[in-house]
Formats: sequence, C-alpha cells, structure tokens
Amino acid sequence: MYDVFLDTEYKDKGGAIFLIGILTTHGEEFALYGPNLRWNVLEKILRNKKRIFVYGPDIGKLETHFGVKMKERWHCINVFSIVKKHLPEIEKKSLINVEKFLGLYRHTEDFKRFTRVLDVHWKDPKKRAGILEYNMEDVVFLETCYNILLDYFKFDPEDFRIMPKK
Repeated sequence: MYDVFLDTEYKDKGGAIFLIGILTTHGEEFALYGPNLRWNVLEKILRNKKRIFVYGPDIGKLETHFGVKMKERWHCINVFSIVKKHLPEIEKKSLINVEKFLGLYRHTEDFKRFTRVLDVHWKDPKKRAGILEYNMEDVVFLETCYNILLDYFKFDPEDFRIMPKK
C-alpha cells in the first residue's frame, strides 16, 4: 500500500471538475481529463492505495462530482489543515504561499494568476499543455511541502484525516 497526492482543477464558483492530477509515492503520474475523467478510471488508480493527500476542498469536490464517498474508503488527509496548525505565521495559506515560505519556486507560477479562469484557457489547445504542467506541479509541490512539514514537525498525518460524515 502506498499513497497518492491529488489536485483537481474545476470551473470557478464550484463548477465541474475538468482535470485531476495525481502523483503516487512510487512516482507514477496521471492526468485525468476528457474521456478519462471517469470514476472507474480514478478508482482503478486509487485501488490499493491507503491515503489520499489534497490541499483544500478537492475530496469534497470529487465526492460531489462522482457521487461517491471517498472518505469512507480511503484515509483522506488535507494538508491545508496541517499548514493551519503548524504554520500560523503564513497569513494567506494558499499552496503557492506555503511553497514560497518553504523556499520553493515553481516553473509554472505564471498560471496561478489564471486559476479563476483555467477552464476557459483549457479550451485553447495551445494553453492546455501549460495547464497540464501547472496541475502536475501542484501535486509535486504538494508532496514536497507535505514531506518538508512532516520532517520538521514530526506529526501523525492521521490527526489531519478528513472523517466521513455519520
């Protein structure tokens, strides 16, 4: 059993997911979009995984999008909750601000200013490759930030598990 780091891109204002980036702790990378953006494809990737790490509302968005209860099947860990507890000095706790605080800088940082309209740019084939790269950097940097925080603060990730509603 191993873990995955996952990030979704979706239309602004709680709209539909159009891209899921996934990185496993064994180094496998997946980008689900278009005809591959289906539950059976995602479920196959997540099979035999124990934990799913996200930053923010991605698990809830996936549960709504696919009509499934992921928190009952996997241990879903919100790294945002870890940042809130252990890095209170960061005023705006976006992943990109956490990365900067930790001294990490992205190749695709320019795309951050378009996050509210990524779905519009997604329709442009010339910009799609950049959005795919941006999304994959999200999961790579999510894993990097998580590992730095874990090494420094020595917490139990299960303390930050998103529990299923009863």
